[in-house]
Amino acid sequence: IYHEQFASVIGRGFFPEKILVYGPYWKRVLENGCEYHSPAIHVAGDYLFRLNQSKLNTVPKENIVLICAQKNLHDDYIGYAKILMTHMQKYPDWRLVLKLHPQEKNKEAYYLLTELGVDIRDIDTPLDLLLKSCRIHISIYSTTFYDALGFDVCNFSLQHYGTMSDYAADMISESVALPLYVNEDPIEKFRALGTATLGLAPRSDVYSEFDEKAISIAIGL
Repeated sequence: IYHEQFASVIGRGFFPEKILVYGPYWKRVLENGCEYHSPAIHVAGDYLFRLNQSKLNTVPKENIVLICAQKNLHDDYIGYAKILMTHMQKYPDWRLVLKLHPQEKNKEAYYLLTELGVDIRDIDTPLDLLLKSCRIHISIYSTTFYDALGFDVCNFSLQHYGTMSDYAADMISESVALPLYVNEDPIEKFRALGTATLGLAPRSDVYSEFDEKAISIAIGL
């Protein structure tokens, strides 16, 4: 069960005093609220299903700009993809991939972008696989920024754009993405960064190592 937007809560109805979170970052999020307190929060690590790491290690980096769309914000993301494709024309060795949200209801509208050369991916393509292969990841306000940490990906959050723009600044203040404005060229900006440290949060803060013991304690086993 999701608490708010991000922090994972297990068995909230049965064990309201036992909350399992992915990492220290989410524990701080809950502690900064007023509903939960430290003794109830257990850092269980990354208990989500992931692709086998040995398989991911064989996936090469490619010149891919990945857009991860959010549920039912098709007007925002389709509009931006069209703008971005005008930049992509300058980079024949790069391609644009757009990942649909698993619960997207307007998939047909996205698939019209294939006429412009956009590669649309649905739920049959694992997110981890796309993050492993891309160099640039763009969204507005999305949990995919957290998923991308540790994948050697440059996260860009679109600022002052779309219906979720009020929340996009949080992605910058939380150090999970860098700001990108709608008319900026993300590839040019990425190249300008060079080998500079992006200053993004470490993956271990968001997704710790899986801790079976913490889960056992939390659920009373």
